[in-house]
Parts: sequence; structure tokens; C-alpha cells
Amino acid sequence: MPLLDFDRGGRQITTVPFRSDYQRYLHTLAKRVHPRAIDSAKSWFHEELEAGIVTTSWVPGADWGSSGYHPLWDALQDTSMAAKFFGLVACDCVLERCAATGETWGYGKYEKDGIPIKGRTYFRCR
Repeated sequence: MPLLDFDRGGRQITTVPFRSDYQRYLHTLAKRVHPRAIDSAKSWFHEELEAGIVTTSWVPGADWGSSGYHPLWDALQDTSMAAKFFGLVACDCVLERCAATGETWGYGKYEKDGIPIKGRTYFRCR
């Protein structure tokens, strides 16, 4: 089933955006941290998806060190780049979940209390 981008009218997403950046980040992670470090980060995010809704700006939060996402920061040593990498990992995980379960998921950029949320919110549609 599809992943739908509701910022673009429900357009179906079939691959992680910025694929070349994602591949470069994955290569850096494998080289600097550990080749299987991505498995830990993805496992943590797949757990987050069990709730049916997740906003990437609030995961992992301000303290990456106490989570399975810390290797992403370790690999890049830059908060902004690690956040972008995390966003691509999140999208990849949702695409994997859609393929594995047949669920339809959507995402968009939303506000909380009138303030734009920086990251995307992913949610199960059905």
C-alpha cells in the first residue's frame, strides 16, 4: 500500500526522497560507526510507528544519547545533518511498513498551537 504526501495533494511516495543524500549518509554511518548501526535506528523507529502516528521533530527529542538514534548523530557529528538523516530514515521505515503490512500511511507538515512543526507527522490512514 502507499505512502501519501498530503502536502502535495495526496501524491503517492514510492521511494525515499533525496536518495543520493540518503545513500551518502548510510555510507558514512557504516564507515564511521558500524555497518549495522542503521538496523538499530530503524528498529527504534519501527517501534514508534506502532502508535499509528509519529512526529519526527519529537523523536528522538533533545537527547539523542539515550536512544537508538544516537549512531546517526555519531556518524555525522552535526545536529542539522543528523536531523535530515533521521527524517530520511523515518520515511524509509514508513515505506517499509507500508510494503510489509499493506497499510496506507500519510504524512504532512502541520502546526501545534499555531506554530509550524519543523518535522513531518506520519500517520496510519487505514
